[in-house]
Amino acid sequence: MTEVFINSISQISVQRPLCNDWFLNPLTFENQELVFAQDPDFKQFLPQNLLRRNTSILKRAMVVSQNALEKSGLKSLQAIIVGSGLGCVESTENFLKDLVYNGEDFLKPSFFMQSTHNTIASVIAVYLKCNGYNSTYCHNGLSFESALSDAFLQIKTAKISNAFVGGFDEMSSTYFNILKRQGYLNFSKIGFAGQASCGMIISKEKTLQSCCKISNLDMIFSDDIFLADEMLKNQEFDLCLCGYNGNPENDKVYDKLCKNYCRGVYKNVFGESYSAVSYAVLTAQEIIKNNFVPDFLLLDKKVEKEINKILIFNHYNAKEFSFILIEKC
Repeated sequence: MTEVFINSISQISVQRPLCNDWFLNPLTFENQELVFAQDPDFKQFLPQNLLRRNTSILKRAMVVSQNALEKSGLKSLQAIIVGSGLGCVESTENFLKDLVYNGEDFLKPSFFMQSTHNTIASVIAVYLKCNGYNSTYCHNGLSFESALSDAFLQIKTAKISNAFVGGFDEMSSTYFNILKRQGYLNFSKIGFAGQASCGMIISKEKTLQSCCKISNLDMIFSDDIFLADEMLKNQEFDLCLCGYNGNPENDKVYDKLCKNYCRGVYKNVFGESYSAVSYAVLTAQEIIKNNFVPDFLLLDKKVEKEINKILIFNHYNAKEFSFILIEKC
């Protein structure tokens, strides 16, 4: 049976970019509600014409995908699949502001062209010269899982042998305030909103860089949380990475369904965003690679056995649930 290995992962986030320093020495953001990504010096990675032409999230996407490909040991890609809840929301806002303040006389076409969700996957494809399958999923809080599921199934069915899968979302101050007014971002002092730019190379081939594989991936769409409870009971895992974010309405679902499991967290490190689950995969890989779980990634108790299987459990509005099983290889 075809297996799906994680060859490499790269990230730009609220933590130090393009490295794994966060695993032992994370930056902390108590009493901050919105934290922006720490960008690397893009001049070291991108030519001047791309620096001038592209917005921050597009530059992050190109650098993350290039870095992941270089670390993977592969020379080319067969597919690029991206999940994004908001897409290039800052470009959308800039286009609408121009429309309001300047009417239709002096609109900048670049804001409009870069405002769609699939711009990110397209820019990556052009930059990496990948002419294969290209798709974008914009399914709110399950956008990244939908993209990963597409790649997972295509590799399993031998339609492709490898793919870049990424989760990319920016959070503007304007959109943050809208979500806050609606109650979606009612954080305690430990929770904050972040920005997501995380991508990975997955393939059917195990390389020297591979330390784990994706054993299973499921999604449930229902307002009956007990269906998710049954799914959890049917899984075998050593640690459950849950999407606690400091919002009581969000966290009570995990309290109810995961209280009997050894629970880990990751949004206290990377923040909340529509694509935050991509960082859960990164967290799972680092835990398995190091066979160690730092205290700040544990919710309640120590892990007293070797970590071979990690279940990533996520929900969106208690109606959409995802389960990603990461296993040591």
